Amino acid sequence: MEKYLNLEGLEYLCQKMKTDLTRKQDQLTGQPGQVVGFDAAGSAIPQNLYTPEDAVTVPGGGAIEIDRSLGEGPYTFEYEEDGEGSAVRADQVSYDSGGSGLEAATVQGALDALSAVKADVSRVSNPNLLDNWYFADPVNQRGQAEYGRGYTIDRWFFGCDSEESKVMVGAGGIGLRSAENSGYNNLEQRIPKSRFLSGVYTLSFLVSNPSETKQVYIFGVDTVWDPQGTLCSITAYVDCNTLTDIVTIGLQKSISATPLTVIAAKLELGSQQTLAHQDAAGNWVLNDPPPDKTLELLKCQWYQQCAGFTRVAFGPIIAGHTVSSSIQIGKMRENPTCKLGLLDIPYLERIAFDPAKMIFICTDRHNISVDISDMEIANRVAGKTVTIVDFFADANL
Repeated sequence: MEKYLNLEGLEYLCQKMKTDLTRKQDQLTGQPGQVVGFDAAGSAIPQNLYTPEDAVTVPGGGAIEIDRSLGEGPYTFEYEEDGEGSAVRADQVSYDSGGSGLEAATVQGALDALSAVKADVSRVSNPNLLDNWYFADPVNQRGQAEYGRGYTIDRWFFGCDSEESKVMVGAGGIGLRSAENSGYNNLEQRIPKSRFLSGVYTLSFLVSNPSETKQVYIFGVDTVWDPQGTLCSITAYVDCNTLTDIVTIGLQKSISATPLTVIAAKLELGSQQTLAHQDAAGNWVLNDPPPDKTLELLKCQWYQQCAGFTRVAFGPIIAGHTVSSSIQIGKMRENPTCKLGLLDIPYLERIAFDPAKMIFICTDRHNISVDISDMEIANRVAGKTVTIVDFFADANL
């Protein structure tokens, strides 16, 4: 040791000891009894085992490396400690949340947080391309509780081949009732091509009794039918270059005496439906709250407008056979066709008339002039303020 008894020698000796110690560390296997040195108190210093990234640390030492998703819990980890088997639950295994952003102290806490994030992601909702889609409280300007073939609640058309098939408006949704002798019963909405971009779309209907659903469709587009019980949906690639100017989507009811209750509908861009999800009890619930009904009404009034009572003032008879007035409505998609139920002269009488002799002229999509060519009626309303009952302006697709 004499050759080291100077400053340079001591530095050389320290370096050599560090090199030897590193070599010994590299040769250690981690078996009990192996040490890499002693601390100032004389206690053995165990081997500093390599801990891989994203490892789960175990109280008492050791590590579990996770190289794939753990899936759904709860979990039990088995490990060996001093030759004896022990079970460690996921809520007993510490978790380092520094790199993940999940606020958790244990593996089970991290998995629970991840499940919550996954649930939130599943409820992220895409824009709905349909109007008046919430059937539990729909816009229903015409105010009827039951409809047959033709337009029903706003923006929805009922196609069927029997006068006995009906659409019924109820508190929990709209009910489709098919006649036993009918061949088809379809609830449809007609959408302008301008709402589409080329891409994959999903169309979904939430119903209460899915066995009564025959099919969901986008007319003229090849679709993939994906019934999920209460939620019925399809996916389809839509090529705008091949679309007609008006695109029809719909749901067809099976032929049976049992009504089909439809709760909500959605058409959205993307391959996954975001209309509804299942809660912890397995019930289907909507991802979004019910829509703003005032906003839905404004969208529907682009296509049709109804007024139970509209007061108008008729002028004098002109050219010996007509009398004119004007009705102001909100601007519509195009000049509407109009009709009304009857004329009511306050405190006098209600006048029945021949609709063919009531002429509506609209040139700017919202200002409608009314001409009456029936001289008997013209003489009775000339110069009077009259209530028009059940006025209806129709610019539906």
